[in-house]
Amino acid sequence: MTDSATSVPALLAGYRALDLTDLKGQFCGRFLADLGMEVIKIEPPGGDAVRSLAPMRTRPDGTRESLLFAHLNAGKKSIIIDPETAEGRQKLLALARGADVVIESFAPGRIAALGLGYEALRAANPGIVLASISGFGQSGPYRDFVCTDIVAYAMSGLMYIGGDPAFAPCKPPENQAYYFGSLTAALGIVAALHRRDETGSGDWVDISMQEALATQEHLIRLAANEGEVLRRQGSMHAHVAPGKVFACRDGHVYLYMNRGHWERFLEVWKEHPPGLDDPALLAEPVRRSKADMINGCIEEYTRRFGKAELTDLMQANRIPCTPVNRPDEWVRDEQVLTRNFVGAPTMPDDPVRPIAAPWLLNGARGAVGSVPMPGEHQALAAAPRAAPPGSAARTSGRNENAVAAAAPLTGLRMIGFDHILAGPYGTTLLAELGADIIKIESRAGGLDMFRFFGKGQDPDLSPRFFEFNRNKRSFTVNMKSPEGPGIVKALARRCNAVLDNFGVHVMPSLGLDHASLAAERPDIVTLRMPGLGATGPKRAYPTVGPNITAITGITWLWNHPEVAGPPVGSQTVLPD
Repeated sequence: MTDSATSVPALLAGYRALDLTDLKGQFCGRFLADLGMEVIKIEPPGGDAVRSLAPMRTRPDGTRESLLFAHLNAGKKSIIIDPETAEGRQKLLALARGADVVIESFAPGRIAALGLGYEALRAANPGIVLASISGFGQSGPYRDFVCTDIVAYAMSGLMYIGGDPAFAPCKPPENQAYYFGSLTAALGIVAALHRRDETGSGDWVDISMQEALATQEHLIRLAANEGEVLRRQGSMHAHVAPGKVFACRDGHVYLYMNRGHWERFLEVWKEHPPGLDDPALLAEPVRRSKADMINGCIEEYTRRFGKAELTDLMQANRIPCTPVNRPDEWVRDEQVLTRNFVGAPTMPDDPVRPIAAPWLLNGARGAVGSVPMPGEHQALAAAPRAAPPGSAARTSGRNENAVAAAAPLTGLRMIGFDHILAGPYGTTLLAELGADIIKIESRAGGLDMFRFFGKGQDPDLSPRFFEFNRNKRSFTVNMKSPEGPGIVKALARRCNAVLDNFGVHVMPSLGLDHASLAAERPDIVTLRMPGLGATGPKRAYPTVGPNITAITGITWLWNHPEVAGPPVGSQTVLPD
């Protein structure tokens, strides 16, 4: 496999989006552009305000550039239009007739007041998809609240559980509410386009940043169903011990252990205190109830090692452990360099290397698009296309009953070899959009570990499992039997996609790699989600969400202003 950009398919080629967003939504357009969509950034006279946000740098051609704007708008085109004027609004409506998507992040009601709301856009183009990104959505009592990133993050409940309990809640680094809202909008847009291409009718996608964040953790389920309010506990996992940042000789690591890891860890640490051999400690709730004792013992052990040394030792024994890197350590990491995650400069003699899209397609990573100058593509406004390609065919095949009844992803079927959180959360989102998700487990040692995260150990009574596996079918196969993989292949012939978030070697070892599945169904899509990717020298690292925030530098940045160290991180699992 190669990371060459020459063979990367543009999955959304042919679609066009108009991006009217400010900082709240610009990552959405960047994400779609990386997938091949033509994204046209609509800027006011004088240029987008994000162009003035730090950090700034001087480019090789002598012009000043915001690195934040460059990151969020790479690969887009730029047109100058003033929507506050009648002429500008007419230009935008003309562009909307030939567009597939409009993305906006005005205050709720503002775009309609400009005469550019969903009804006006739909009158101009019945197949248009409008995505509106705001703090609290387009309806409800908080609709008109002024909302910044920190407000959305605080109101989601996530900030309450972030930080050291001795201090006030701690905001994460960067603009996480804006980015989660943008990613949720991108998912909604692609789903709406799928339905539009089947029915001819567009949709209005309403994204609340508060809701996009609140669904990332267990706050709602715990409070509503179990009466439990999570508290700030620094980096300590709410339900697992050990699961936190631990000190080493030269820094810190994030170390996490479920039941299987715990047993292996005690074998590695042969001289561990005898009390840790208590069989009762095999149960997650029991270990978590004794977290102070367990963590104290383990930190005495971790301080004997350097962070790289301890990471190597734990990973060699399949125990999730990663260093708490600084950001500059992460971008120099061999995994990042091998996978070309830091892209090539977009200008000659440019020392700045942009961050690429966070995926490989067929083993290849696409090149990062150039950053547009203000109004660089103004000719597009002078000659807008009359309609999106294929719109006449979509309209002629339109079925009004299907429009009203169908969820966006109705008709798609996916096999999920998913467990714990990242995979199940992703497939739950697809299931709620209408996809038919078939979750595969094996009673011969392959049940989802979240089945054992209840207050007891009954695999059918875990609220945490229910939360991230609703609206799915369950299918058990003994994958250790000779017939097991064949049963899955027969099922795959009737599915559109197969997802897994197992360790990188699991699916190939079962004969269920992409080539084997494509032999059964040539158009099948496989999505692999190991923590650090399916290629590179660290591809086999077992990880959980906080391991990813640690290794990428986010944990190192996540701290209270009045605290120099150690990094507090968070108990959240945002990467999942």
